[in-house]
Order: sequence, then structure tokens, then C-alpha cells
Amino acid sequence: MKIKSLFTALLIIVLFNTSYSQTWNVYHNPKFFHEIAIDTANNVWSACEDGLYKYDGTTWSIYNLGNSPLNPLCYSQAYSVFIDNKSNIWTGFVDGYLIKFDGVSTWTNDTDLGSGDIKAINQDKFGNIWVGGPNMFIRKFDGVTWTFPNISFTGIFAIEVDEDNNVWIGTSSGLIRYGNDSTWTTYNTSNSGISNNWVQTIKQGTDDDLWVGTRDGINIFDKNTTWQSYNSSNSGLYDDRVNGIDIDTDSIEWVSNHPASIGKFENGIWTSIFFNTFPPFIVYTPSIAIDLNGNKWVATQDGIAKYDDSGAGPFMHLNIGNNERLCQGDSIRLNVNIPNSTSVWQDGSTNNSFMVTQSGIYWVTVNSNGQVYTDTVSINSYPLYSFTDTFSVCAGDSFVFHDGTVTQNLVSQVSHVNNFQSFDGCDSVVTSFVNVITVNVNVSVSGTLLSANSANSTYQWLDCNDGYTSIPFQTSQYYNANNDGSYAVQIIVNGCTDTSACSSIVIGACAQNYLNETHKIVTSDRATSYGEFGFAIDIDGDYAISSSIEYSSAYILKKDGNNRWSETQILKHLDWLPWDRFGSAVAIEGNYVIVGAEYEDEDILGNNPLTNSGSAYIFKHDTGETWVQTQKLTPLIRQQMARFGTAVSMNGNTIAIGATWESYDAAGGNWLDIAGAVYIFTLDTITGIWSETQKIVASDRAAYSFFGNAVALDGTLLMIGASKEDRDAAGANILKDAGAVYIFEYNGGSFVEIQKVAASDRNIEDLFGQKIAVDKNYMAISAHWDDENDLGLDSLTNAGSAYVFERDTISGVWSEFDKISASDRTKNDNFASSLSIKDDFLLVGALYGGTDNWAPGAIMQSGRAYLFQKSTSDWQERQIITAKDMASDDKFGSAVALETDYALIGAITEDEDKYGSNTQTSAGSVYGFDICPPCLATASFYTYVDTTGQYGVIVMNTSVGNNPSYLWGFGDGTTSTQPYPQHTYSSPGTYNLCLTVTDVNNCSNYFCDTITITSPITINITSPLITNIQQELIQESSNQFIAYPNPTSEILTVDLGISYLSVLAIINNVLGETLTTHRVNNKSVINLNLSSLTPGVYFINIIAGDKNSVFKIVKKK
Repeated sequence: MKIKSLFTALLIIVLFNTSYSQTWNVYHNPKFFHEIAIDTANNVWSACEDGLYKYDGTTWSIYNLGNSPLNPLCYSQAYSVFIDNKSNIWTGFVDGYLIKFDGVSTWTNDTDLGSGDIKAINQDKFGNIWVGGPNMFIRKFDGVTWTFPNISFTGIFAIEVDEDNNVWIGTSSGLIRYGNDSTWTTYNTSNSGISNNWVQTIKQGTDDDLWVGTRDGINIFDKNTTWQSYNSSNSGLYDDRVNGIDIDTDSIEWVSNHPASIGKFENGIWTSIFFNTFPPFIVYTPSIAIDLNGNKWVATQDGIAKYDDSGAGPFMHLNIGNNERLCQGDSIRLNVNIPNSTSVWQDGSTNNSFMVTQSGIYWVTVNSNGQVYTDTVSINSYPLYSFTDTFSVCAGDSFVFHDGTVTQNLVSQVSHVNNFQSFDGCDSVVTSFVNVITVNVNVSVSGTLLSANSANSTYQWLDCNDGYTSIPFQTSQYYNANNDGSYAVQIIVNGCTDTSACSSIVIGACAQNYLNETHKIVTSDRATSYGEFGFAIDIDGDYAISSSIEYSSAYILKKDGNNRWSETQILKHLDWLPWDRFGSAVAIEGNYVIVGAEYEDEDILGNNPLTNSGSAYIFKHDTGETWVQTQKLTPLIRQQMARFGTAVSMNGNTIAIGATWESYDAAGGNWLDIAGAVYIFTLDTITGIWSETQKIVASDRAAYSFFGNAVALDGTLLMIGASKEDRDAAGANILKDAGAVYIFEYNGGSFVEIQKVAASDRNIEDLFGQKIAVDKNYMAISAHWDDENDLGLDSLTNAGSAYVFERDTISGVWSEFDKISASDRTKNDNFASSLSIKDDFLLVGALYGGTDNWAPGAIMQSGRAYLFQKSTSDWQERQIITAKDMASDDKFGSAVALETDYALIGAITEDEDKYGSNTQTSAGSVYGFDICPPCLATASFYTYVDTTGQYGVIVMNTSVGNNPSYLWGFGDGTTSTQPYPQHTYSSPGTYNLCLTVTDVNNCSNYFCDTITITSPITINITSPLITNIQQELIQESSNQFIAYPNPTSEILTVDLGISYLSVLAIINNVLGETLTTHRVNNKSVINLNLSSLTPGVYFINIIAGDKNSVFKIVKKK
């Protein structure tokens, strides 16, 4: 138990003197003092222009740059001082520096709050330090971190915290309250009864009210709606500017006024008390504080003053003590220490002391030497607070408890008992529990699908290879990667954020036969629309080049060990102009790149402009990844509108450049409009200079032939297209714009024309020869406006075709070997708008491929590519290729480049970046593909939920493959490599069940489906159709398609309803063993020949698109 004694010890002395005196003393004149604070030992601390002063009742001490470790301060000016609940002295200095001093020897001086002087400091119930100033935002310090609770106001002059832990902030624009409910409220002359918006000082009153000093008097606010104002006009307050407020133990309010006085408010009356040690109306008084002896200390511009009104004569009343607060469990002893006196207390007791243990009003009457004195004191009782609070923090965080104790790197729940003094002066005990929130950052990977194992969270998927950049719009629990790379997910659970480790995705595991899209390439400078990246593409080894025709730029791409391409350099010619169409054609071989600029105007010195005469630029591979422009090429005799650079090709030390609109012959005469020409440049290996060595024109040149619109060098051969040539190979049979190709061979130092070829079924406006691709003894030639298919039937306007010519190795004569067209051709496809041939494969682009019939939701003319393979007698279509993110009018297939193990395909009007976001209209993209062997794996399963409760959840693994391996991902972080595992889900939820099947060719295929679990359950994954509930399973799964007749002796017809790009039929016996598979493309009805099967029961699994149906079939004799 604590006992607090209150004495009237001065009564014995004052009985000998009947006078009453008031005394002023001044110290350190004429120094400017700003603020005063009194600590629990009754030391007086004051902020002054030349440092921090301390007065212990006998001695004055000063702390400043001359004697204290106050660096990094440059000046000693102190503007504010505050003493916290641990007796630390906080001092605000000039230029935003805040220093904490323990009052003995330890200084903490590493806090720089920026520009501006610190004018206000206080502490809330939880130990947070609040700081502000005229040119500062309000700041809060929790013992570890400084924060900005609110940045909507500055001009701060006062901070007070009331008994309910509301923080009140005085500013030059009003009074602001930060409530204990974390809300902000502003009081000003527009919305409240405050007398002036400039708030200089604030003090919590004894009646739970708030005293607010302004530049227009003092306001008493009940903290609800009622305001009462005092100023020089309506009271005895001498001056309207109130700079400081304090309240003594008798609940008397004292204020420091602006000029030469202080004010006292007692019993509803204001009294002004002037200094008697200063000339009147000179002294400015910023602050007032009352020490434990009742002395009033006043900070002034000319020193610090002490006012003692205790007097030196007998009072007219007895003082047994001040109104006091009684803490729960404590007691207060009231004493009368007057010799030879008698005392009578309110309960009739006559002792000279009285023990108080509960709240109430107590009085005593004292008789001494015939004089009778009386006094009353009010005792208010306050409970001992004992409560608990609970907090949650994130794993790995630190936590600061109410008493300042810090716990670092929390990983599990902790508790702590805090003992501290509350605002009523009584002890409180708070037991704090801190719960730790742990974020599950595990990620499951199945094929290209990444699944965060943390459910019911907030997600953001990140690209680890791009500096952990957020992938736009990827905010679900799952992310299906479109590109090779390394990916992580940032997960937020109950406000806690953590990031998973990076998971690598390699799409190179073949997902289908032949070409598999692995990644998408966009330019680093795609900041604006209409760049049309992917206009032209060429590959040589580990390097490729692609152009952005509307940006007049070309881009060097480099391949890594996984066949993944990335940009290493942007090429622009030294005399670049945006309309030059730099990139109209590109070629790369060895250390050289050539880029055509068909609209460029100047000669090699940048002079003599001729509109659209055209140029080409040579770049050489320098050290590292740098390509440097070494030369600009133009014809020796330039022509306006020649469009030199429309087409380029490179082979060893030879370059061929087409000038499609050139009108002069090889000698520079015989003008024929737009007949066309091709220029040969040869490298001098000693000087490194490319020089024009030959100008080539057709032997039967004619106007408007566009000779040179395509060029292709291969060994000693040069193929030149003339897509608008009207005559056939013999120079007869005129058909407008039918097209032809001229073949030249290098002989005796120059190229000599040896053959002219044309299509066997040539027709008007076929544009045969617009594109040429040659490899060894095979040459592919486009006719992208041809209307008929490979059989010469089914005319569709501008559907397009390509012709493959074969070279006789003995005679050297080229003959038409095959005509090819798309199996899904539609009008205006422009099939063969691009070509690339390598070994036995031919890649053909159709930049308008796809449906040309508008319908709601239809993807119109997105563009396609087609892969053909040479057989003994023809070239067969092996694959129809579309982009994974295909959209209408992407022009996918605008350029193609094929190598042995990989391919690149351009889409010049594609809009999105590699994540499918950041739309820039027609910015353009290039897609990377790996070439895989035929895929012998198909992942599929069917989930059956038995509503009777007899079997639970059954999953049938209906996958097929050549000696496949399996990887199941159950969506809860666990996996299995068994083909038919069991798995137990311990918690209800929705899980992503995924299966990846990989065949002997390392070709992988995956399939995913969601499964909803309502209670803990074990699922059984079975071989297809061998359970004793197989009939139920068949009935459940066979509603996608129709199969007939059943039974059947030979042909089983399956009606799919709509056409599917790829359809797989798997025939199993009753043991679940796969007997045979059958794959077709672009069919809506398939016919299966079952004649070779012995009579019996079979199960046929049909997989088309994302649909999967199983039929029980009876094969009869």
C-alpha cells in the first residue's frame, strides 16, 4: 500500500505575519527562452536560444554544442522541451532536429525530421512520441519507426493528449483531433465556436474539458459541441494572445500572455499579474509551467522568470492539502501540524491527522490560540487498470510493447506484462498478447501452371527475371506462364505480405508435335503504338534480327541455351529519320547485319536528296553485344522513287539488294516504269568495305514488273522475284500480275540469268514471287493472292498458295514439285505472305489467316502459320500454328524464320506485351517456338463425385503416352509421380488438381481441373473404366458427343457438334489397356474403323479441345 502525506507545514510560520506578498525573480536575462517543463524531481528544464537549461533548485546547468554531444546540430537554439513517462527529456531544436536526453549522460541525437523548427512535443498513452512545427507535418515515433500520420496540414504550435488518449494538435489553421478511434476532426471558425484559427497552446482541464489558447483569447471546449471564450473584451484577461497554459493543484488555471503579464483564472474570475522586474509591454512570454512547490515559471524573451505567490503572512484560511487523486489500493493521510491546536474532522474525530482510503470531500476545523481555521479537500478515486490487449504482427517483424520493450523477429505468439503510469497518475497493468501471422509461400508447379498453396489470400505474381516486376492482371491464386522464365508470387494474408521463392518454368518441354510456342518477345521501347515490330525477321546461329517498320528501327535478338530470345540492342542508322522505313528488309550472317531503308533519301554522304531513292545499312558485330554501323549503301547511279532496300539477302561476302521501283536497265538507260532491278555488293576482306559490283535486271524486263521485290542468295545461286511480271517462263501468255521468279547463277565474276519460272496454274493477280525461300535443292515461292487450292479447286479470293520447286542435281533445272495451301483456308488469308524453309520443313505465314466471317465474339483474321514437311511425293501440312494469346487482326505470320531447332514468327499488329497487358495498338510482337518431335503424350482425367456416398470422389486417369511418366499436383502443395495414387485432403476447400504426362521424347502435356472438397476425404485415382461403378462413370462422362451405331461391326461415327482443330480418339480394352490411338485435325465428325478389333466390349475416349467423353462400345462380328 502506498501512503501519500499532505502537510500544512507553513502554518506555524505564517501565524507571526499578517502581510501577503508576491515575488518575481528573473534568471539569465536577456536570453530568449521558449518552453519550460518540470520533471518528477522538480528540476526545471527550459529550451533557450543558446541551449537546454536545467535548474535543480540550487544550480543552473546548460547543455549546448560547447559542452554536449549534440552533433549533427549546427546551432544550439532549442525551441521546445518535453519530459516523457520515463523521465527522458526530449528537446526540439532548430532545423528539425530532435534529441532525447536521459537527464544524466546519455544523448540520442540521430533524428533529423527535416526543415523547420520543432515547436511541439508530447506523448500518448501507448508511449508514442508526437512532434510538430510551423513548417512540418505531424510526426509519430513508436520507439523504432517515424511515421507521417497525416500530411494534410502543417503550421503546428501545440500538441496535447487527453485522458482518453485523443491527440489534440494546435495549428495556424485550427484545432485538429486525432481520436482514439483513428479518425481525424478539424475545428475552426467555420465549423465550431473556437474564437480564432491560430491555436498557440492546449491543456487538458480538470473537468475533462480542453483549454485552448489562441491569438484571440482562450477557449474552453467540452470536447463535444460547447465552446466558452474569454478575451480582453469580455474578461479580466489582459491580452488576447495566449501562449501557454498550466493548471495548479487547486485547479487554478494560469496562462502566459503575449506582453509582460500572466493570467490567473480562479472562481470564474480572471486576474492579470504583471512582471515587476521588466519594463512593461516589452516581455514576450511563450510558455508557463508550475513546479511541485507551486512556483510559476515563465519563459520570456528576456530570461526565465519565477513567480512565487506563497506569501509570508498568515492566510485567512487553513490549507490541509490540495485536491488529490487516490489510486485504487492506496491511501492519503491528511495532517494538521499546528502545535497546541485542536482539530475536528467531518466524521467527528479529533486527531491531528486523518487517513483517506476512498473518494469524497473531507474537511477539518482547527482551533489554535483562539483562532479558528477551516479547510476542505476533494479526493477523487481512480481504479487500478488491469486489462489485456491482443495484437497481430507478421512473421519476422518486431513489436514494441507499451512500456517500450522491443521483441525482435517474432515467429510465434508471445505475451508481455506492461506496468506503467496512466494519465490519472495511477499504476496500470496491461498484459499484451502478440499473435504471429505466417504466410504460406509454397508454390506448386504442374507444367506451366503455378499454384499458390495459400488459399483465401491476396496475390500478385512477379517476374523474377525482370527485377520482380509485377505481372499485370495476374492476381489470382494460379498463374499459367506463357513464357519461359522464373516466377514468384507475393501473398498478403491479414495485412501480412511475403513472397515465395522463384519457380522456373521451361516451356521447352514439348506440349504438342513440331512447333511449340515458348515465349513472346516485345521491344524495350514499345512506349507508343503502331511500331509493327516483327515486320521482317532473319536468323543466323545464336543471333536474329527483326525490324519495327513504323519505328524505323531494327532489333538484335540473342538466343540463350534454352532457345529463348531476348533483345540485346536497338539499331538505328546514323542519319535516322522516322519515315525512312528503316527495317523494310533485314538479313544477318556471321558478323554482319544489313538493314534496308527503302524510303531514305540521301546518298552515302548525307547529301543530294532524292525522294524514296532508298538506302541500306551495314552493321558489324563489335566487342561484346555491340553492333556498329560501318557503312551506308546506295547505288552508284541513284534514282528517285527506286526504293533501293525493299529486299535484301546475304551469303558469305555477297549481298543482294532489291530496288523494286528502279526504271533503268543495267547500263543506266532504257527507261521502263518500275521494271525493277537488283544490286550486288561484294565485301573486300582486306579493307572491310562493301562495293557495288553488278546491277541485275530481267532479260525480258517490262514495265511494272516489280523485279527485285524478293531476293534469296543460296550458294552460287540468286533467286529474284518479280511479283507483277505478266508473262510466263517462255515469255508468252500474258496474265496481268501473275508473277514470275528469275534464277541467276554466279559464273565468271558475275551473276548470269539461267532460268525463269512461273506457276503451272498461273492466273491474273496471283503475285507469284512476292516472297522466296530457298534451302539447297528446294525453293518455296509465294502466291499470296492466288485463289485456288493445291488441286486447282475451291476458289477463294486471295486465299493464297505457295509453290515448291525442286532442282535437278544433274541438270540444275528447277521444276515445280508441289503446290500447297492451307487445310483451313478462307478468303483473303494471304497464305504465303511469308516463307522460310529449312531441310525438310517449310514454314508458311498467312497474316490474315483465320475466320473472315464476323460473329459475336469471333476472332477475326488473327493470322496463322503452317508447318509443312516433305515426303517422297509432296509436302504435307503437319501443323496449324496460332499464338496462344491470339486476337483479331494481329497479323500473326507477317514474317517467319525457321531453323533446325527453333523458329520465330512475327505479328506486326499485335497489341500486348509478353504478359498480355500494357496495350499499345499495333506495337507488334515476335513469338519464339521450339521444334519438337511428334508428341506421344496426352494428359486427361475425369472426376466423378458419387452422390450416394458409396465411393466418394473417383478420378479416372484417361491419359495416354509412349511409356509415359506422371506428375500429379494436388493443389495443396503435395505431388505424386504414381499413375494411380491415393491422396487425402485434410481441409475443405477448392483445389486445383493437375496432371502432367511426359513421353519418351520428353514431350509433356498437362491437364488441370478444380475439385471442391467439403470435408476431409481421400480420393482414389484409378485406371480408366475398371471400377465397379464404371457404368455410372460412362453415363456421367459421355454427354459431350454422340457415337453411333452401337453395337457396330466396322465403322463407329462420332459427332462432335462443331469442328475441332485437333481430335484424339483412344481405344481401350476392359482392362484399361490402350490398344490404339487415332488423331485427326479440323473435323466435326470422325469415323473410326473398328474392323480389326475382335468382338467384345471396348471403351473409346474422345478428347477434343477441352472436352473429354468416354463411350462403352460393343464390337460385333
